[in-house]
Amino acid sequence: MIGISGFVAFLQRDSISPNHLKSLVVVFGIASIGVASYFYRKWLANRPPKSWRLVGEIGEIFCYPIKSCAPMRITNNIECTKLGLQNGVLRERVFVIVTKSYTTLSAQPKLLLIQPNITGETLILSAPSMPDFHLNISQLYQTEQAITHAQHPSGTIDCGAEVAVWLSKFISGNEEGNRLVFYPDNDSIRNDRNERLKLESTGLVQLPNEFQGFMMLNAESVNDLNTRIEEPVVPLIFRPNFVVNGASAYDEDNWKWVRIGDNLTFKYTGPCLRCYVVTMDPTKGVLNKGQEPLKTLKSYRCVDTCKSPVMGMYLLLMSNGGSVRSGDAVYVGCDE
Repeated sequence: MIGISGFVAFLQRDSISPNHLKSLVVVFGIASIGVASYFYRKWLANRPPKSWRLVGEIGEIFCYPIKSCAPMRITNNIECTKLGLQNGVLRERVFVIVTKSYTTLSAQPKLLLIQPNITGETLILSAPSMPDFHLNISQLYQTEQAITHAQHPSGTIDCGAEVAVWLSKFISGNEEGNRLVFYPDNDSIRNDRNERLKLESTGLVQLPNEFQGFMMLNAESVNDLNTRIEEPVVPLIFRPNFVVNGASAYDEDNWKWVRIGDNLTFKYTGPCLRCYVVTMDPTKGVLNKGQEPLKTLKSYRCVDTCKSPVMGMYLLLMSNGGSVRSGDAVYVGCDE
């Protein structure tokens, strides 16, 4: 970047009048200060706090290996990575159910009844009135069934006809119509942290090998919601990764930095805005006829400028990855 002295010398070569030169130097100086101030504020915004306060502990951890399907409840430790929760081949939304034209299938109540489990390198699918289906994940890395579609990044793998028939029979009762695709890439195609922050703040990042943030939910906020509705809901209806126990209801509205244990540091990137998806019962796979709990949430949780109600928060991992498990202490920054 050219310095002020170099800038002045450049202008002097072109015989600019002293007054004009002085004005240009002032403008250049102000602009330089503005640029420096912008980058300094940006640096401060991404700098973790120096002191923390304890607010609770991790009560439950959920990982969603298939987008829009039932989660796996994590009973042991699991790694936090830039791709979300991960343990070997178990990763956040590493599988996606699509139509036969490879358009992503999502937000259908029946998908919540598809229960994935990953044992070693085998994906096991379970669903009501269906035999379990076993899929060897390691073989997918060797397949030549890669697909090309605008919704899916290069290298996306079609998991084959057998699992497609299984899914189609359960979802629609037909032998075709749906397929399962797999994202084998272990790296994010979104490597710029600022771009990831922007994307995470919208909650729209969906492709597993783009970037997965983390969704944290305060159990006490759900408890408070349950005092306002006739049929209580469980935290799982909000599809969190982390459920925090011990914090005050809605205290999370003020959390800008979160630390789990001693080493995992996260930055708040935005509220989790709720839509009709939370009216889907995750245990029955049906919509709530009274549109609850969304109807009640709209009556009191459209905070700040949000037009949709808020329940939960998106977090971006700012530290190196590390292990997390139920019972880990949760801290929030207190020197903001």
